[in-house]
Amino acid sequence: MLRVPSRTALTPRPHSSPLNGRQRGIQTGHRHFEQKNSDSTLTACSWDQTEGRDGSGMRTLTVKIQQTQDYGEKSFELGLQAVHSNTAASTKNVDGVGDQAAVVVIPRSGGYQDLHWVVRKGDDVIGVEYRGWDAGLFSRSNPDVAEQEAAAKTVVDDVLGEL
Repeated sequence: MLRVPSRTALTPRPHSSPLNGRQRGIQTGHRHFEQKNSDSTLTACSWDQTEGRDGSGMRTLTVKIQQTQDYGEKSFELGLQAVHSNTAASTKNVDGVGDQAAVVVIPRSGGYQDLHWVVRKGDDVIGVEYRGWDAGLFSRSNPDVAEQEAAAKTVVDDVLGEL
């Protein structure tokens, strides 16, 4: 479970999400940074999959929380534009998650695929990026979008519950 102990700090902890019928514990190789400005704070934390426990393929999870003062809607739009700058991206708006939410899927070459949740709750904007590829018999393949979306949504729900 991802723990967000305060509105400005992320503590990396093991997180398990069901993918391809296996449990993937995304917990090693984590990175963390925080940037404070006069009217906002950006906190980000990133994890790579656990070698030897996560099956074949590759996964990276990144969580970003942008806390603003009175410009959450603009920050949401800018975050969505930045993610959607790729012409191959497909976007769907999602009701019932935060005040505003969208999922963007970006298939890339070599079976690599990015999935981004961008969610606004009040003046806070959450970005959850779940990237990776599955190992195929002869080459890499794109992960199942529904499984990738559900795994990232688990993290979105955890973070929303802490804001």
